[in-house]
Amino acid sequence: MYRNASHPVRKCGKCKLNFKTSCGAFDHPHDMWHGRVKCPGFMNEAFFKLYLSNQQRAIAQAVSKQSVLLRRAVSRLKQTQSHHDGRLKVAYTRAAG
Repeated sequence: MYRNASHPVRKCGKCKLNFKTSCGAFDHPHDMWHGRVKCPGFMNEAFFKLYLSNQQRAIAQAVSKQSVLLRRAVSRLKQTQSHHDGRLKVAYTRAAG
């Protein structure tokens, strides 16, 4: 087994599914190039659209969970409380969207 099997190879450079540390379509990108002229997902719009739809579905499922919504509401309230020295807490959160 090779060491960084889940990392994209050099040939994946300009592909939209190349995220530098992982591939958006395949768990083992090296295997997709091995013995082939080109990876089936390389610069393939169908694979990219499938990836985007899967991501949007995952985000929609995560947002619809009540525990997530409750945790976000509690976090927003805690961010408005002042610190014991009088300064507001600095918190970085994603924009709601």
